[in-house]
Amino acid sequence: MSSNSYKLILVVSDLSNSEIPSHVKEMFSTAKLNYVICLGNVGNKNNVNYLKSLSNNFYIVYGDKDDFDDNLKEVETLKIDSFTIGIINGFQVVPWRDLYSLSSIRSKFNCDILLHGFTGIQSFQTLNGKHYLNPGSLSGNANRINTSITPGFMVLLIDNDYGVCYKYELKENSKKVNILKSEFKKLPDEEDNNKNVEED
Repeated sequence: MSSNSYKLILVVSDLSNSEIPSHVKEMFSTAKLNYVICLGNVGNKNNVNYLKSLSNNFYIVYGDKDDFDDNLKEVETLKIDSFTIGIINGFQVVPWRDLYSLSSIRSKFNCDILLHGFTGIQSFQTLNGKHYLNPGSLSGNANRINTSITPGFMVLLIDNDYGVCYKYELKENSKKVNILKSEFKKLPDEEDNNKNVEED
C-alpha cells in the first residue's frame, strides 16, 4: 500500500452528548484525515461541528438519540476507491448485533462494507466476503444493551481494493490506548459466496 495513495478514514459513533476528551481531540487533529464518518447518537451540534472540522469529507447518519437535527438520514452510502461503504447507526438492526440481520441490510445497498454503531461494542466481522465494522462508543457511556463499555473508535486505511482497520480502545482515566489491527480486501463477486464468517 502506497503512503501517497491510501485514504485515511476516522469512524466514530455514540458520543451520547459527552464532550470528546482533549487527548482524543489531539490524536484526531494530528492525523491528515481524508474522511470522517459518524454513525449517529452524536448528542449535539457542537460535537457535529467539531467532527466536521476535521475533514472536508464528512458523513453522518441519524441515531435514535439524535433529536437535535431532523434532517439527518438513517442511511448513507459512499464510494472510496474500490469499496462501496454503507453507513447506519444500528438501532434498526433486529436482533441487535445479529450478523445475519446486518447482512440483510447490507445487501439492500449492495455495499462491500457496512459501518454500524449503537451497541457500544467494537467488532470487525466478515461474512461471504463482505465486511461489518462497529467502531464502538467514543464516550464509553452505558446504554440499554451494555452497562460496561470501553470507549473507542476506528481508523481505516483504504488503497484501491485493500484496507486496514485499526481499532482504538481508550483506557479509563488514562491517555493509554490499545490498538488492534485487521486487514481486509474487496473480493471479486464470484468469490464472495465461498467465504465463511470471520471475526477479529
